Amino acid sequence: MKNHSSLLVLLFASALLFGGGCGKEKHPSVSGVITVDGEPVSMVCVVFSPVSTVDNHSPGPWAKGVTDKSGRYVLQTRNGDQGAVVGENSVGFEWDDISFDAMSELREQIESGKDVASAKARLKEIKQKLANRPNLKTVKSQVFIVPAEGTSSANFDLAQ
Repeated sequence: MKNHSSLLVLLFASALLFGGGCGKEKHPSVSGVITVDGEPVSMVCVVFSPVSTVDNHSPGPWAKGVTDKSGRYVLQTRNGDQGAVVGENSVGFEWDDISFDAMSELREQIESGKDVASAKARLKEIKQKLANRPNLKTVKSQVFIVPAEGTSSANFDLAQ
């Protein structure tokens, strides 16, 4: 019985020491504001992709956030954890509610003659949304270095 209780104490101590055995890496919190020509913009999906190095080909998961009406976003990794990978990240921008892949698929659908009316209607909706928005496809990805302590000022102005 004594050996059994000693084993339980050892397992409990190990669980405390190693964070319950989850093995999850904690990422620092990252947030910021996206503007276009100084004005906050909503519905922009911001994607941070850790840059691989010679020593580390797989630095960790990408993270993304979507801007609210005030242009503010908070990153969450693809695993659902808060934050982003520490170090150099390539940052890209796209509209959260518009899939450019969907636009290509709709054009192909129209060219093939399949359900042309609904494809044209959906393509028209997308084009109307884009008419009053900046062209994010022309915005080049940028580099941001995520500090170990995190940041609330990962701000980007996507000046047109």
